[in-house]
Amino acid sequence: IVILPLQHPIRLAEDALTVHAISGGRFKLGVGLGYRTAEFAGFGIPYRERRGRLEEGLAILRAAFEGRTFTHRGRHFDLGEITITPRPDAIGGPE
Repeated sequence: IVILPLQHPIRLAEDALTVHAISGGRFKLGVGLGYRTAEFAGFGIPYRERRGRLEEGLAILRAAFEGRTFTHRGRHFDLGEITITPRPDAIGGPE
């Protein structure tokens, strides 16, 4: 389980897909919202942004796990055209 609002979703997607590939498809990614204000302060992320960052991060992860080139322009992340590597071996990525 990863506290998604504290992560960059592209890095997380690529890390998850890499572990999924080297584990023979046995990796399952879980994400959470987080609740400790000190953790958010430590990363310099306002606690009040956690829900928006979670929702936006999930949208980016879903797009990344589809295996196609995509773009994203949101409140917290502004991504140009991006292709995730390694590509997922099946649509949906590491669930």
